Amino acid sequence: MDDSTDSIRQEVVARRDMTVAQLQKRYEEVFGKPTRVTSRHFLWKRVGYRLQEIAENVPPVSPAQLEREQQLVGMARIRWRDKPSRKGRKEVARTARDPRLPPVGSVLRRIHNRREHSVMVLPDGFEYQGQVYPSLTRVATLIAGTHWSGFAFFNLNGRRVQKGGKR
Repeated sequence: MDDSTDSIRQEVVARRDMTVAQLQKRYEEVFGKPTRVTSRHFLWKRVGYRLQEIAENVPPVSPAQLEREQQLVGMARIRWRDKPSRKGRKEVARTARDPRLPPVGSVLRRIHNRREHSVMVLPDGFEYQGQVYPSLTRVATLIAGTHWSGFAFFNLNGRRVQKGGKR
């Protein structure tokens, strides 16, 4: 073993007893930038990996990796979370229209309990009995009286629904 391997081992042993604040400070020394991470285990491992990279003269990320990362970022669908609603739940912003849905203006029909139910597809929801609902699942649950996937209830996911509502 050489001196760099011994020094890394000593550093690993010393870091086991460090507090989160001390690990954050060591992270900043090793990476040259501060971190907001408060996971002691993550910081302990990440600093150790970086110390090994430094000892072996390995750059943290190659230029080719950075270029590929930028290409992938451009292709990714980004989903942002909105601020919490009044109910305290976070809602995910819709990025694209679900391909299983028929075009806007289409009417979905389903016979349930010997009664025909019609739902119109809107650009931002579904109209059922004069009211607008944000999801097809809400409409299906309202009609059935129990939780149903809207796509399954209206047979929009490709599977066939048998008579009586059974799949």
